[in-house]
Amino acid sequence: MAYKLNNNNNPTPVSKTTAYSKDPQQVAYEHTAPLPDFDNNDRRKTSGKKRFAQVLFTLVLLALTGVSFGLTLLPRLDTVELPEEIGIVPKEEINLTEEQAVEYAQKSDEVVNILLIGVDGEGYTDARSDVMMIASINKQTKEIHLTSFMRDTMAYIPSRGTYEKLNHSYMYDSAVGTMTAINQNYDMNIQQFVVFDFLALKKMVDAVGGVVVNIDENEAYDMQRSNQPVPGLGDQLLNGDQALMYARVRYNSGGDEGRNARQREILRYIFSVSKNLGLNQLKDLALDVLPAVKTSYTYGGLISLIEYYDTIKSGAALVEHSFPFEKTSVMHDSLSYIIPMTASTNIVELQRIIFGFDNYTPSKRALEYSQYIGNITGTYYE
Repeated sequence: MAYKLNNNNNPTPVSKTTAYSKDPQQVAYEHTAPLPDFDNNDRRKTSGKKRFAQVLFTLVLLALTGVSFGLTLLPRLDTVELPEEIGIVPKEEINLTEEQAVEYAQKSDEVVNILLIGVDGEGYTDARSDVMMIASINKQTKEIHLTSFMRDTMAYIPSRGTYEKLNHSYMYDSAVGTMTAINQNYDMNIQQFVVFDFLALKKMVDAVGGVVVNIDENEAYDMQRSNQPVPGLGDQLLNGDQALMYARVRYNSGGDEGRNARQREILRYIFSVSKNLGLNQLKDLALDVLPAVKTSYTYGGLISLIEYYDTIKSGAALVEHSFPFEKTSVMHDSLSYIIPMTASTNIVELQRIIFGFDNYTPSKRALEYSQYIGNITGTYYE
């Protein structure tokens, strides 16, 4: 159930799709923040796919800025050295014929997979991953696939040798742990990651002079409950602290789906501003934000992104996915988990989506994990 504020600041049920009047007598707040000019294209009509493409474009733009000013930015890049073992299934363990293995290798070489992680705090220790997403950029097909992994998915956690929620992997072994867990459970080949915390989001918002978002009554109520009152309903200019709270609320504001939409709205606005900045302004933005970002990318790794720049800039087709594609929910040890139904079919579909490969057979390792999960949860055997 969603809520709105009545005259006594008490919640009253309201539909998320309520059309809000601009009459100040009919809303809980008035518009008070100054708004920048918009072009003729209403920003609210931008499709979800376009927003994600813009976000990726912004990431690459900052990366290229880092390349251009390498000597200046490299010392500020908080690079995490990767261990030798990151969970990629050895080629000899892939269940493919020799001919299929050649085709699979060719298709895999055309795709770069980047793990994007958002953590639920300031700093990167003692935190949980709030967002786990693979950005897959395919040079050959000119497609970008964004695959979100559900946080409650039961998976084998390599750093602990246990079966727990996938997002626990970050709490135990940071981004390396999450990357290794996804690689190992689902036969992926991710070799790079970028991690953002709340501080990074606030810095980026403040660096572009705040963000304009469209606030409804449910979001205003949730923000007020979290001690972060908003200036009004409708289009409002928010600073970093306000934008952070706007991005986090969910209870009466659409749950996880609504929260994800608000995060995209903030990133889209940042892109709309940053794409018009000059090189020196981008440099200043990168200098401010990079210290609050952790990544596996080195200077040479950033340079390698240049070959994917044109794919993103040219408006590549973008498709969104949520993993597991087919699933069920179970209670296990008093906790709620998401179980892929089945792991094999989900992994095969993941390989088809990301690499365009139709003949994949999951590794023995991945199948053993799924068999154990099916055994302890009573869901299935495979």
